[in-house]
Amino acid sequence: MDYSFDDQHRLIHFKYDLAPQVLAKLSRTLPELLMHDGLVTCSFEWRNHPECEKLKTLAGEWARIHFAGDIINISCDKLIGSDFDLLATMTMARCRSERMPAAVKLMVWFFAFDNFLDEPAHMGADLQASQEMMDAVMNVFHNVVAVEEVGIIKNGDKPEIVGPMKGGNSVYGSAIRVIRESACDWWNEMRQLGMSMRQQYRFVSVFQRYLDSNTEQVAFRQSCEIPDLDTYKELRLHTSGCYVCSMMLEFALGLDLADEIIEHPLLVALNVAAFSHVMFVNDIFSFRKELSDGDLMNLVPVLLWHNLGGMSSICGGGVEAVVRETVAQALALVRELDGECVRLVAEIRAAVRGGNGPLADEGAAAAVDKYVDGVSDWLSGNLRWHRISKRYIVQE
Repeated sequence: MDYSFDDQHRLIHFKYDLAPQVLAKLSRTLPELLMHDGLVTCSFEWRNHPECEKLKTLAGEWARIHFAGDIINISCDKLIGSDFDLLATMTMARCRSERMPAAVKLMVWFFAFDNFLDEPAHMGADLQASQEMMDAVMNVFHNVVAVEEVGIIKNGDKPEIVGPMKGGNSVYGSAIRVIRESACDWWNEMRQLGMSMRQQYRFVSVFQRYLDSNTEQVAFRQSCEIPDLDTYKELRLHTSGCYVCSMMLEFALGLDLADEIIEHPLLVALNVAAFSHVMFVNDIFSFRKELSDGDLMNLVPVLLWHNLGGMSSICGGGVEAVVRETVAQALALVRELDGECVRLVAEIRAAVRGGNGPLADEGAAAAVDKYVDGVSDWLSGNLRWHRISKRYIVQE
């Protein structure tokens, strides 16, 4: 998208003049607004995994092994204090206990990894460094290791266990090494626990799409552009990592869904609606912190930017009204998605019990029911976690 001089002027004014005004107006009302049960909606009941305390201890111990000390912009204490283990146990509350340790490790790792890629002051605006990090992680998944280190290469249908690898040459070399070696740990564990080759291939595919979307997001940050809403929604659907998490959910539930099930129109529609709900809930709860960091890749700033329509809305003293309308639009989007998820869950249940089609096939029906339960838990657990997490609190 090419911006005119006037558009660029508006963008600069928005970022450096309007953003502080928005933060000031929200500083008193936002916490109460977001904690109100009736505003940010999810119709599914939240729950927690019965072994949540045990998994919390495991997550802390694992983080201290792999993320000891400060690495660029995240510390081990901050990683543990963000309660990503709780996000895992609340979103995967009915998953198999023997698979939860690997899933919790992946959740902690994923946020550490995403923190690097999403930080505007570091890799979030450095395409070369972020590409080096992404290549290193994909080498783990493709099982391509430095020959001079362990002498292993990709091995057909029976991948070898991935070993430790050397860091890159950039200033982020130590961080890349830590991310890569910790990825080896949970990836090997998931494979040893029985992750099928079909699931491995699908996991790698959705993770690659997640990385490609992050590359697009870096390009937006480098150019100081704000995408239009449709572009943002499509991009965010993948940068949020929700498709990666859906693979983690399927694995942790002990499922190995056939392609024809995953690609069924009702399952596709449910995933899109559910993932959109998850990412917009995250955007609403995180936008105050992200805006304070100068990051505009968030639903609320995107809506705000396009609602302004021109300098007159600012100069005319209409900022407060525009902000209220923008937040209302964001909340309305979440409510619509919540209703869509309820409708799709009911349709899928009906299709399973109707006796016709692939969702009702013998052996598939029970798995589809379990997956739908898992998606419902993800929606409710995600919202509950955002309400109680300290991750997005802005220090005054």
